[in-house]
Amino acid sequence: MNRASIKRGLLAVLALVLLIVGGVAVYFIVDPAPSAFLIRRVFEGGLAVKPDGYEVIESEVRVYTDLTYESTAGRNTFDLFGPKNTQKLPTVIWVHGGAFVGGDKHDNYEYAVQLANQGYRVINLNYDLAPEAVYPSPVHQVGEAISYLESHADLFGLDMNNIILAGDSAGAHIISQYMMVQVDSQYAQKLDQSVTLNPSHVKGIALFCGPYDLNGLLNMQSSSGILDFFMSRLAWAYMGEKAWMDTTYVESLSILNHVTKDFPPTFITDGNQMSFMEDGLKMQEKLESLHVPVTSVFYEDVADVLGHEYQFKMDNPYSVHTFEEFVGFLNKYAKKV
Repeated sequence: MNRASIKRGLLAVLALVLLIVGGVAVYFIVDPAPSAFLIRRVFEGGLAVKPDGYEVIESEVRVYTDLTYESTAGRNTFDLFGPKNTQKLPTVIWVHGGAFVGGDKHDNYEYAVQLANQGYRVINLNYDLAPEAVYPSPVHQVGEAISYLESHADLFGLDMNNIILAGDSAGAHIISQYMMVQVDSQYAQKLDQSVTLNPSHVKGIALFCGPYDLNGLLNMQSSSGILDFFMSRLAWAYMGEKAWMDTTYVESLSILNHVTKDFPPTFITDGNQMSFMEDGLKMQEKLESLHVPVTSVFYEDVADVLGHEYQFKMDNPYSVHTFEEFVGFLNKYAKKV
């Protein structure tokens, strides 16, 4: 093979590589799906670290995995955790995080086991993810799940008159919106949602590392062009439109702008680095101004780094402290029977 042939071959390979790279780049530009896929991969596996003695705790808890609730959307499964008895118990209903495009109920498995060991039934919900399901689908799907749980409360040993709603990260945003739909008819109308639960049955809500001004977050401008690009794709994936700021529901995204005095007693916490602590502190301030009882756990003055979803890493004293405070909140507001 002469040099001219080698040169032509190399040029052909280079052209093919450039064509592939260019095609991939165009795909990222014209569709949010590839960006959502990459973000979804980041959340695979979760962050949980088990506490000392976890095996003993787990041995005292009965777990049923991958149960199905009736829903018009996909990923309509849940896990049920509880003590090894059949009596009805106060119920924690948890919505997982994952930036609305990722995450899984299994990410909260160890935490649910620990909560169940404190004398509660715990429901870890899955829900359909963006871009396959667009806003406000997760809020609606939580309502479908809770309706199913209410109709099967006897079967699962759930005291659905004593509920604590909970969520982490994106799940904290979703469960907050679901709660606001139950107590504010105007907000429900904004989201085209219906009331699916007697709000008096919700004794409290627990919010872990959530964003409460999602409109501002998705529209932020940072010093990182890559971060801004992925945030814009995340917004596109979740809202279903590239021009998501022009969509019907955009005004409803900020919980801070809509939460009312009828919000239930709230447990709220966040880490101090690479998370949404400022949103959490603003949410606390807003709720307290409305005279909503708030139990808050923040570590803004702590030198140790506590990142996003720190609460699941039960190998540090801060996470253990937060868990103890949360259990105290549960015991105070979810009346045990």
